Amino acid sequence: MDDDRQARQSDDQLMASVAAGNRSAFRCLVERHQKTLWAVALRYAGNQHDAADLVQDAFLALFQKAGRYKPQGRFLSYLLCILVTRAISTRRKQRPTPLESPEPPAIQPDGEGSLALAQSRQTIAAKLAQLPARQRMAIVLRYYEDLSYAEIAETLAISPKAVERLLHRARRTLRGIMDRQQ
Repeated sequence: MDDDRQARQSDDQLMASVAAGNRSAFRCLVERHQKTLWAVALRYAGNQHDAADLVQDAFLALFQKAGRYKPQGRFLSYLLCILVTRAISTRRKQRPTPLESPEPPAIQPDGEGSLALAQSRQTIAAKLAQLPARQRMAIVLRYYEDLSYAEIAETLAISPKAVERLLHRARRTLRGIMDRQQ
C-alpha cells in the first residue's frame, strides 16, 4: 500500500521523504530513474563496470544530499547533474575505454547489415571516447538521451548558448578526429 502511494508521488515529494529518513522513498526514486542514469553512464563511461560505479556514486550522493535538496527545475536534471559531476571528475583521473553499445544491434535478414551497424556503433563510440569530458557529455545528453538545449544547460549548469557552443566544438572535434583517422 505504501509503495503504491509513493509510486504516485512526485520526485520532489519523494526527496522530502528521503530527507526525513524514508528509505523506501529512496528506493522508489532509484527504481524510477536508474534506467536513464544507466544509459547516460554507459554511453559516457564506455564500459559496464565504470558505468555501474558512476550510477552507484550518483545515487549515493543523492541520498547524502537529500536534506539539502531544494526543488528547483526538473528533478531529473538535478540527478543528471550529480552524475555528470561524478563522470567528469572520474574522466579526469582515467581515460575511458570505447563505449559498449547499451542495446544489441538490430537483427536484419541479411546479416551483413547488422554487422555493419555494430561496427559503425563501435567506430562512433571509439571516436566519442577521444572527446574532452564536457563535450562528450553534451553529445551523449543531446544525441543519445535527446535532451533539449535547455535541459542540457540545466544539467551541466551552463547557459543554453554555452550548450550550443559546446556541441559545436564537440562536432568540430569529432570531424577532426574522423579526418585524422581516414
